[in-house]
Amino acid sequence: TDISGLVKGVPDWLLWLDDHGVLQGAGDFSAGVSSAITFGLSDKLIGATGLGRYGSKCSGAFAVGRYTGMAVAVVGGSVAGLGRAAVVEGAEGAATLTSSSIRFSQSSVNGVGSIAESMAANGWVGAPIDVVQLESGLVTVDNTRLLAASMTETPVQAVVHDAAAALPGSMAERFGDAATWGEAVLSRIGNQNAAYRSLFPNGSWTTGVGAP
Repeated sequence: TDISGLVKGVPDWLLWLDDHGVLQGAGDFSAGVSSAITFGLSDKLIGATGLGRYGSKCSGAFAVGRYTGMAVAVVGGSVAGLGRAAVVEGAEGAATLTSSSIRFSQSSVNGVGSIAESMAANGWVGAPIDVVQLESGLVTVDNTRLLAASMTETPVQAVVHDAAAALPGSMAERFGDAATWGEAVLSRIGNQNAAYRSLFPNGSWTTGVGAP
């Protein structure tokens, strides 16, 4: 059987898969499973901190489900495209985004319990969070409220900053020598533990929970 035509067509298929985001989706899915396994080990920690009252949304299964959902979504396009598509106009210059379109910039957060309870009861209350548009997609500067929104399925109010946009002088001390929003969020990622920095140089889809 002559399969030379099929073999010659392989590069074209690979290009098609790459153009349509399938290879990116497969890569994200693989990375997501690995990360879900890592963060999924936090089940016992969640129980110890009392966050078990939020049920399956705080479990490792939720992390796996979130990664799987994102992997399926990116099969049709890149994560960056998904992030941009999720943006709709909000109040006072803010945008409304889905929490699943935004990466975290910290390995863990504290104080999410009371915020999640408030969001579950009242929705989003207060100022929008700051989110940075990197080439790889959207990454948050404010992690705790993003996690609370994810836990309660609350639409996120956010101000989306271009990575090259200048960082306000009032925020400069929070991020060392960072002069732009992109440098600021990458600085926050760079200040996390070595494992996080290595696995998630552009932010992660999940984050751990410290003190509730």
